[in-house]
Amino acid sequence: MGMNHLFKRFRRDIIGLIWLSIGIFLGLALYSYHPSDPSFNSVGAGLTVQNYCGYFGSFLSDSFYQIVGLASWIFVLSAFRMSYHSFLGRETHFGKLRILWAGLLILTCSSLGALYFPETKFFNENILVGGSLGYLLTHGLVSVFNFAGVAVILWTLASVLVVFYTERPLSDLFRLPWR
Repeated sequence: MGMNHLFKRFRRDIIGLIWLSIGIFLGLALYSYHPSDPSFNSVGAGLTVQNYCGYFGSFLSDSFYQIVGLASWIFVLSAFRMSYHSFLGRETHFGKLRILWAGLLILTCSSLGALYFPETKFFNENILVGGSLGYLLTHGLVSVFNFAGVAVILWTLASVLVVFYTERPLSDLFRLPWR
């Protein structure tokens, strides 16, 4: 039995485990983020790493939080979703359009965080809720559309992107499990 045959036989389990590992690793890195960890903002001798995923996790979590804020957790949820679908044997299309929808959804959620909590920071006042990208996008949009207009645009965009990303109609997404 060749390696190629083994991979084909256990493909969905292998891919599911890889996605699960990515989700767990990123989740641990984000969860254990500490502002005093080494990162692009704080590098130097003598810094100790408190991040559960070491130096790589400290740089990774800082980058994610700095750029998109709390919307970083969408990456974790997406990895778990991909793992779940792989374990079920559902074909997981990871094409350019899905990446586009996911990227736009993350930017939209980041912008929503920045819209509703523009000055709110966490982790010792180091990280904006919407990250720097969400803050910049929202600031630009509010100058053109005002708060209410941007809220309508972002919530509509988020709803459309969830439909595209999940490839499920809103009626399925809002169906209560006990009905």
